[in-house]
Amino acid sequence: MTFPDRGSTIGAVAQPGVPMREAAPVMPDPSDVAGASERLEITFVPQRFDVTTELRVDVVRRRVFDALLQPAPWWPRIAGRGTVVVEPRVGGRFYRDCGDGCGTLLGHVSRLIPPEIFAVQGSLGLEGIVWAAWQVHLAPLGRGTVLTGVLRGFGDLDDETRRRLLAEWDAVYAALAEYLNR
Repeated sequence: MTFPDRGSTIGAVAQPGVPMREAAPVMPDPSDVAGASERLEITFVPQRFDVTTELRVDVVRRRVFDALLQPAPWWPRIAGRGTVVVEPRVGGRFYRDCGDGCGTLLGHVSRLIPPEIFAVQGSLGLEGIVWAAWQVHLAPLGRGTVLTGVLRGFGDLDDETRRRLLAEWDAVYAALAEYLNR
């Protein structure tokens, strides 16, 4: 298994009757393994994103926290794709409900500390092999709140996907600010 600076190569030998997840991470040459029929090699160049957003709103942080847990009224319907739902508990789903049992699992709630921290981990709706985490920290500031959102992830992302991701998350924060300032 090698991880050079410009990409990653993960090599393993497919063995009949042995699931790949149980194979040793470093395998001998396929010609040395009895019954090995092929060599599996996966190569990719992982991309990462790391976006921090600060938003100041003139409402108490409990109201901001509650809005994060009930995103349906304010979360933008990007490209007409369903309503965003949060199951407000650790392990709860964060998903886009398109009705009739259809939708997209965006992630799972990984931290829920009212009214201070809300965090989700998962693909966040990105296609391909991607992992992401979104954490929001709410701090009181006078009669208002400072929301600091950190969105981090990595995986198989091209430049267009990264641009779309940034535009969509800008829209999310703008919609939240508009909703809270009503």
